[in-house]
Amino acid sequence: MSNELTAPAPIDDDGSTVIQREAVISEKHAETADEVERIYEVERTASVIASGSYTKIALQFPDELLADSTAVAHALTERTGAKIFILADTSYGSCCVDEVASEHYSADLIVHYGRTCLSLTTRVPVFYVFGKEPVDVDDLVAEAEKQIEGRRVLLMYDVPYAYIASEITQRLGETGRFESVTCSTISVADRPYVPAKPANTVSAKPKKDCDTNCCGGCDKKSEAGNEDDKAAAVAGAEPTPDIKAGRAFELEPDTVIGDYTILYIGGESPTLTNIMLTQRCQAVFSYDPRASTMREETYKVNKHLNRRYFMVQKAKDADVIGIVVGTLAATRYLSVVESLKAMIRRAHKKFYVFVVGKLNVPKLANFAEIEVFVL
Repeated sequence: MSNELTAPAPIDDDGSTVIQREAVISEKHAETADEVERIYEVERTASVIASGSYTKIALQFPDELLADSTAVAHALTERTGAKIFILADTSYGSCCVDEVASEHYSADLIVHYGRTCLSLTTRVPVFYVFGKEPVDVDDLVAEAEKQIEGRRVLLMYDVPYAYIASEITQRLGETGRFESVTCSTISVADRPYVPAKPANTVSAKPKKDCDTNCCGGCDKKSEAGNEDDKAAAVAGAEPTPDIKAGRAFELEPDTVIGDYTILYIGGESPTLTNIMLTQRCQAVFSYDPRASTMREETYKVNKHLNRRYFMVQKAKDADVIGIVVGTLAATRYLSVVESLKAMIRRAHKKFYVFVVGKLNVPKLANFAEIEVFVL
């Protein structure tokens, strides 16, 4: 379930690179029905669909998993009898839940496959299926003993390794070679996230009869059947406000994050870069299960971090900034935009806000005055 990054098109590109680009056909990760069941957790997904009485299901796959999408959809259809459709062309990064596209087909549940930024939705429930990539736990423990022995360890991981995080934490603790081992958690890993209904949502519960000038909300209308309200009542899973976006961890008493060394399970990725930028710990070490290697992450070896620092400096130097609202689905996007606007004002710089549908370089290149875009 890799997600390779490709360089963006040049700002002065005439579009020929897009026309000449060859489509990359993804390879199947599951060759047999048993592999489809295991890798894509069909049984668990079917259970979620049945327990929530969901009837229209959107399956969102990243490009590298599309080859298996029809097999997964067929397996879920056989198990649940629900209407299944595949989101194969997300508006932005495949890590984000494409709530807008799912609503075009009135989906009452989105099942998101593969790597994710763990963002939450605002209207449609989402269930994450991370997949299960193999890890050589013995080799990981041996490498950790060599490089970070005697430290307080905070274990973090990319989502395909969430299934084995508890076992790794236990194995590291059993060695007795570390001062302590703490494991981070992902609250969306075990159950679907169901957003709370907006305050102005009309209840599906029938109102009292009225004799004249029917307002549309009485028993007569309700029994005749408002399809949207019926769907809302059927797919009536309770909201889950206790589920939070991102990762969480609980440190030992009288300790702070600066007392810990983060051990990250996964390869070089935007997730690892974000952890390095936001967590002020002693050091960050990563173990890449695919290469079976462990290294200390610094700006000298991490290309993503180097690029991030470069872009931060570009943003500092810019006088005119474009704030690109790339989604209307992610939770708290309005507060993030307002915070950005306040920061830019404090720096005495100019900004514009853009709401963009299908994001691409030629479209943004129309605004020559903008020195840097913040998505």
